[in-house]
Amino acid sequence: MDKRPAAVAVFGFLVSGAVLFWAFSNVDIGRAREALTEVEVWPWIPLAVLCYAIGHGVRGWRCARLVREDAPLPVTTATNVVVVGYAVNNLLPARLGEFARAGLLAERAGLSLVQALSVTFLERLIDGLVVLLYFAAATALLDLSGPLNQVHWEILAVFLVASAGLAVVVLVPDRVTWMVSRLAPPRLRSRLVDMTIAALRGVSYLRKPAHTVEIIIMTLMVWAFDAAMFLCVMLGFGLPANPLWGLVVMAIVNLGILLPSSPGFVGTFHFFAMQALVALGVPEPVALGYAFVAHLTFYIPITLWGVGAMLWYGVRLGEAALVARLARQKDTVPAEVAGVSVLGEFSRSPRKLRSSAFQSALAQALMPPQLELSDAGVREIEQFAVEQLGSLPPVLRVLLRIGLWGFRGYAFARTLRPFTVLGRDRQRALVESWAYGPVTLLRQLFRPIRSVVLLAFYEHPDVRAQLMRP
Repeated sequence: MDKRPAAVAVFGFLVSGAVLFWAFSNVDIGRAREALTEVEVWPWIPLAVLCYAIGHGVRGWRCARLVREDAPLPVTTATNVVVVGYAVNNLLPARLGEFARAGLLAERAGLSLVQALSVTFLERLIDGLVVLLYFAAATALLDLSGPLNQVHWEILAVFLVASAGLAVVVLVPDRVTWMVSRLAPPRLRSRLVDMTIAALRGVSYLRKPAHTVEIIIMTLMVWAFDAAMFLCVMLGFGLPANPLWGLVVMAIVNLGILLPSSPGFVGTFHFFAMQALVALGVPEPVALGYAFVAHLTFYIPITLWGVGAMLWYGVRLGEAALVARLARQKDTVPAEVAGVSVLGEFSRSPRKLRSSAFQSALAQALMPPQLELSDAGVREIEQFAVEQLGSLPPVLRVLLRIGLWGFRGYAFARTLRPFTVLGRDRQRALVESWAYGPVTLLRQLFRPIRSVVLLAFYEHPDVRAQLMRP
């Protein structure tokens, strides 16, 4: 099993723990608690949430514009796609939301996954450049001394290098494709050229100067609304109503959370928000209280919105995966046809995946209790289910994992005990209450799992022998 994602996740948790310890080590917690009790919630916190939501609406509008030449994506759908990416980043470590966002964009817009990833990367690159530009302008106007004033030249260098690279890709795509075809190994040349063309298609909207100006203006609006969110929280704490302060805190926080960290950027968000305010002259206890309130404003609304969007689009993601599977099974059907994007294959995973205790308990709870099966047979069915679900595209695996964690939380809330330690009858009752419950969107979670388990169960020789017995 590939241990690199797990290693990144562990590293992220270590980073979060270290910066949280650093943030708390020299702060008067009593004064921080006092600052929290004095926050003026109304109207500043609701206004901060509104600013952040409007910023995501502008992000969706920008995403729809970037793909408009290939797909007429509604702004509401594009906004939900963007929010899903942010929500997954809040729920899982290592910024996996970027891949979930690209996968959902590919499914909803009918793009190839490579093109969707290219669009996502383009948005992130432009975001980074604008954030850096805002940061440099705000620190220069504030005439800050210390570390913040020493990074202007580094910011300028990053801005120029990234802008030059993007300009080359946008202005001379044919030369980029030619270079890839010349440098790629013969065995991989065709595939790499196809991927390059798809990636270049993702940035093709910027080839017209008017379109480039349009996207830059939208990006400036996005981060202005984000800075307004931070500023509104400052006003709730009685801090100065200085828009430049909002820009500085916004920039430092968003550059800081690029580091791998725990889900929701717990630790890194708090640390960099606190350090930004301390650099502006705010006392550390007040800065720490501000960081907690700003993080909740940043975390809760978008996570709830994104989870709702994932549930809403979950059925359609499954349908897209089924189309991809059928396309792969037919030699006469190309991997990509007009309007259909293949997200991945459903072939058996080359890795030897092992079922966890939860996966084993869930599979056994889905097996019909009326027929007997040996322990070896049960393990074979569990292994089949794990391998088949493990061969889903990464985006679908992430969404499935999120849904299963939701079910585990539901089971614990009902019984106050982990699902794995419950009796088999109680496990079946919980699964049935979720899988056959009144909420249609929640029922979709167990459809692929139940189908795979039952397929393996009724195809097992021992079960077939019992069914054929007079």
